Amino acid sequence: MFPRQLLFKVIFCFLLLSGLAVAQVTTGSIIGTVKDSAGAVLPGVSIKLTNTDTGATRTVLADEFGRYNAPQLPLGGYEITAELQGFQTAVRRGVTLTIGREAVVDFTLQVGSVSQEVTVNAEAALVSTTNANLSYLVDDKKIRDLPLNGRNYTQLATLQPGVYAIPEHLSRNDVSGGHGLKMSIGGAQPTQNSFLMDGQDVSDYSGQTPGSVAMTNLGIDAIREFTITTNNYSTEYGLVTGGVMNVVTNSGTNTFHGSGFEFLRNSALDAKNYFDPANQKIPAFKRNQFGGVIGGPIQKDKLFFLGTYEGLRERLGLTYNTPVPNARAHEGYLPINGVEQFIGVHPGVQAMMNLYPLPNGPDNRDGTGQFINNPIQPSTEDYVLGRIDAQLSDKNSLYGRYVFDQADVMRPGQLGIYGTTKHGRNQFFQLALTRVISPQWINETRAGLNRTYGDFAAVYLRDVPVAQLSVLQGRNLASIWDITGGQAGALIPTSDGVFIETPRRFTNSVIEFADNVSYLRGSHSFKFGGIFKNYLSNPRNNRNYMGTINFPSVLGLMTGTPNQILGQINDSQLSYHQYLFGWFVQDDVKLTPRLSLTVGLRHEFVTAPSERYGRAASLKSVFDSGPALGQPLFVPHKDNFAPRVGLAWDPFGNGKTSIRVGAGAFQEMLVPGVLRYTYASMPHITKSFTLLAPGTGVLKADPGAVPASAGTGLNFQPNPSSPTRYQWSLDVQREIVSGT
Repeated sequence: MFPRQLLFKVIFCFLLLSGLAVAQVTTGSIIGTVKDSAGAVLPGVSIKLTNTDTGATRTVLADEFGRYNAPQLPLGGYEITAELQGFQTAVRRGVTLTIGREAVVDFTLQVGSVSQEVTVNAEAALVSTTNANLSYLVDDKKIRDLPLNGRNYTQLATLQPGVYAIPEHLSRNDVSGGHGLKMSIGGAQPTQNSFLMDGQDVSDYSGQTPGSVAMTNLGIDAIREFTITTNNYSTEYGLVTGGVMNVVTNSGTNTFHGSGFEFLRNSALDAKNYFDPANQKIPAFKRNQFGGVIGGPIQKDKLFFLGTYEGLRERLGLTYNTPVPNARAHEGYLPINGVEQFIGVHPGVQAMMNLYPLPNGPDNRDGTGQFINNPIQPSTEDYVLGRIDAQLSDKNSLYGRYVFDQADVMRPGQLGIYGTTKHGRNQFFQLALTRVISPQWINETRAGLNRTYGDFAAVYLRDVPVAQLSVLQGRNLASIWDITGGQAGALIPTSDGVFIETPRRFTNSVIEFADNVSYLRGSHSFKFGGIFKNYLSNPRNNRNYMGTINFPSVLGLMTGTPNQILGQINDSQLSYHQYLFGWFVQDDVKLTPRLSLTVGLRHEFVTAPSERYGRAASLKSVFDSGPALGQPLFVPHKDNFAPRVGLAWDPFGNGKTSIRVGAGAFQEMLVPGVLRYTYASMPHITKSFTLLAPGTGVLKADPGAVPASAGTGLNFQPNPSSPTRYQWSLDVQREIVSGT
């Protein structure tokens, strides 16, 4: 539950502000010029546009120069009718609007009766002749026809120029780093991109591509299309300096449609992993993806629905080949300088030694042998999307969409002692109201909630003597122990390298209100609006809360002489919130029938993060005695102006060639996704200690008695400026053959 005062503030700000610029984010436009057979322009022509999927219509009039403009049209197929007394009626069918497309449909009317009709079935030209945006479309045909590993539609983004998927080993696919496909768009970092669904920001708490803890994005059957905009996007987009991935979901239509599916993958035809022993079976693997989608009319031409469900059930066999103490080491014997000697096992570490499995692979002749293990990693995910579209009247339409995506993964460790559970839940809710005030004025209002959650926790995979394994007094948690080097220098872990940071949790909520206006006047198409967002971030970033004890060697373990004990003194639950405000204005003007100019300005402002419990700290100066608690972490930068300009020229006037040039400034706002690692490393929060105990036999530490380390936390620059990127582009397009 959000506090009542916060809710009132949000509503008040919504009433005062115009919101997010989304005019072309989820819609398209149809423009054109009407002439007679002699080439003279025809003013006053009635242009009727009918969506062939839903029956929704809009009528506009050509101006004194014969030009018409129908902005903010829902996506889909259109039939366009041009009527004027004394001329034959012209009908154009087969025009499809995609995200942000400005389809140019010109008419030439012949003298005759209005009752006479001339029908043409043809798509509008694909070459963009009206703006300088560098954008690439992945339409429903590509989504359906191209092969996808795991039905993850975000993989298709990498087919576009300038988009690069960052290899998994170079990205942080953990709780703090998010779980979506990490992408660099136009050379930007993954956190510098924007990910939209129906115009709503759906970036996860890491500020990156949304995704589940099962490392996928389900729900492809609900996706209509998406675009990747890599450069010189309009002032309608903000917050980031990289690219924009804009996804639009399907809606119901006047016909019922649906499908069901199940996909099965298993290990029957798999080859062995490089590390799989030749004398053992291929690790088990079974993956089931199943679900369905259904949509249609509730009331013809008025009310439509669409719903989809997709489930994932996976059992993935892992391959571990890990050194462990051998049978003689368990009995207290260890080779030293090639001679086996009796060392014994210290009583304080006997419980640790007992949990090591015996080797089942080659002996290393240093007191260790290889333990080969193929545990199963189970993954479960359920994805649900529901959408309602309502045509309230000829001038008002409303839609609502809700997404629920929950996944659970349990990754077992190398030795079958510990495991890690990952739990994630993403929820996206949005309402949008579009009102055609007049043929010249169109208003769109949106409200949304983006809530993403991720959690790391340790689990015991066998009967673990917690009391005997705890190295932190007063904390009833089994600790992690590692041998940093065997007799041959091999690492002997127990934790699979993940439990040092558990329990760890990230919750991020973004409340978003939006409104934008389009206004047509002569050759000008004005757009203006702004943005209000409330960010609530609740990170819990523990490090060594369970405690870790490191031994320098197998000999150190057997004799009970660790080289260090590490622990965290306090829990690190935090609660931040920030507000973001912004506005934009843009003019798309037809200088001539073949030359279009776009000019715009965007401004954004984000407040400094405020921590609910007064635990945040930042070192303002190197001369300060220590971090200052409860004060603003930085002074926000207010001069975040981002001008942008673009020119598009149709040199031959036939819509088959365009030359486009654009330039602009793009700024990144310092919001939770950008600041998450800094949040997690504030000095006051992660109070920890390192107890060096070489040869002392100390096997437990009292967190309350050991002095906390000063910490090496990341600190905010006191007066940071917003990261700014300047871009320009020159682009030439040419239609080779029809449709290409």
